[in-house]
Amino acid sequence: MNSYIFRVFGTILGVPISAYLIIQAFNWFQNMTFTAELPPLSTQQIQFPLHHKWAEAAINRYEALDQSEQTAVLTLLEAAIEPLQPWLHKTAERKLSLICLGENHEGHLRHLIAELILPILHTDVLMVEGTRRDAARFGRLSFHRDYIDLLGADISAIVRTARAANPDLKIRGIEETVKQFKSRKAGEGISREQAIRKNFRDAFLPGRQHLILYGAFHCSHNSKWLYRQIVDTPPPGTEGSMLNIRVAREHQEATMEVFTYFLDYLNFPAGDYVITNTADLTKRFREWFPFFTTNELDHYGAMIILRPIINTASPSGKSPP
Repeated sequence: MNSYIFRVFGTILGVPISAYLIIQAFNWFQNMTFTAELPPLSTQQIQFPLHHKWAEAAINRYEALDQSEQTAVLTLLEAAIEPLQPWLHKTAERKLSLICLGENHEGHLRHLIAELILPILHTDVLMVEGTRRDAARFGRLSFHRDYIDLLGADISAIVRTARAANPDLKIRGIEETVKQFKSRKAGEGISREQAIRKNFRDAFLPGRQHLILYGAFHCSHNSKWLYRQIVDTPPPGTEGSMLNIRVAREHQEATMEVFTYFLDYLNFPAGDYVITNTADLTKRFREWFPFFTTNELDHYGAMIILRPIINTASPSGKSPP
């Protein structure tokens, strides 16, 4: 009798349990083998036509200058802008304690960061805009996995490249935890940004090189967000050893496209470039490029502009304006 009852219960429970295990195994397999094809990037030189008037106005202002003033503009640009790769190598040699790399959560950009930046910028501790659980999940992933979602975009290439460059890499998630979020919503905890700062300090390893990969404005020095808080109360040993960098594709936002179009008109060398002196450019170009200076140059110590379309468009790397 007892064995009959056990068989009945086993049958009743076994079917849904088996189905659940099969579904979980299928989901695991799909998750481990999922690949996301990025859509091709547009090759149009002007992708923000409503903002293009600012580029044309800047060109007209430049042409209206006398020869000496034009020379002064070119001299300023030559002093403030460098090709990406030589600048990355010089920056790597500085062995900075902390770099805050402000990104857009976008797949093409993350693949470019992995391909062009992380092989050169050494990091011991990679801090990401995810929770501790996310970071632990990244740490367990195989190098063969093709896709890791973080904030709606693939971050697998960044994880693999950073690991390949430093097998002892530590990955830390410093985003607000679920517990911190619930406390904040209940009016009992600290703000999200304060929680991120606390998590950063808990994860900081003195004497190591840290790379914070976060949404762009978290890396601003002209706001109340993460990097500004770190600058105000830096960890011991980091004073003078930090840099905040904005990284974006040329056509990712209108402001970058407009300024780069102006540089092309002036026949600056094509390809990926870095604005290394944002403060001096701001003084000169606030009226010429008001959105670029207010939204970008005012906030970062350096700006990296990547140009994947132009770099592969022609041997010269440049399309004429």
